Amino acid sequence: GRWTKAEESHLLEIVRALAQEGQTPRTRHGFWIEVSKRMDNARGPKQCQNKWSDSLEPKTRSQNKSHDWTHNNTVVLVHKVACLGMGNEHDVDWKGLAANTSWSRWSAHALQQKWRKLK
Repeated sequence: GRWTKAEESHLLEIVRALAQEGQTPRTRHGFWIEVSKRMDNARGPKQCQNKWSDSLEPKTRSQNKSHDWTHNNTVVLVHKVACLGMGNEHDVDWKGLAANTSWSRWSAHALQQKWRKLK
């Protein structure tokens, strides 16, 4: 279901608290499991990870200035996926596309979701 503002705030607090403890998704195995536990398992680890990387992390990276998806982003995404020559979206390296920060502020999951909406 939809995330409430309270859940989003709680997730943000938990991730920040873990970061202050020196734990990040890259430094701690099971990071999102721990986040889920600290949310009293109201949300699963994958839900927490997706919410963070699709919605909250881009806002915190840009000081809470939301970046809307633009027509130009759609054109670039379609072009990049077409250049890969993949017949199946499951073969696309979404993490690789998301790593290209020159045009993308979104996670691999967000890009894949945008792609699915375009189809």
